[in-house]
Amino acid sequence: MQIITKDMINMIAESFVSVFNSEPWNDSWTKEQATERLTDIYNTPKFEGAVEISDGKIASVIMGHGERHYNGVHFQILEFWVHKDMQGNGIGSKLLTDFTDYLKSKDIYNHYLITLQGKRTEYFYRKNGYNTNSDLCIMSKTVK
Repeated sequence: MQIITKDMINMIAESFVSVFNSEPWNDSWTKEQATERLTDIYNTPKFEGAVEISDGKIASVIMGHGERHYNGVHFQILEFWVHKDMQGNGIGSKLLTDFTDYLKSKDIYNHYLITLQGKRTEYFYRKNGYNTNSDLCIMSKTVK
């Protein structure tokens, strides 16, 4: 696991586009859009992020930011992915575990995220100890 630095964003954006323009998301990201999103996340206060590199290629990425709450800093995972050619071999679970340990070393114990329901993404997080929080709901509104 390597901690993300600003000079890695361009390389990470290429991986982001490759993954999220494929199943199960089927998004339509351009590299420029991905670079902007990842730069915005990187520039957020209390940013933390890590990358796993295998055979010189990005295998997995996790990034987000902390927010102060009354009971400590809560960390929101904003982006997490495993390269599509490397999924299913434990790389994602390993990075998630290593990153969790890294956050614990910074006294950050509460982690949360938003993901797709019922897809393999939800299964992955459940397998790694995450649960649906019955006290919270996600609400959205699109204004045109």
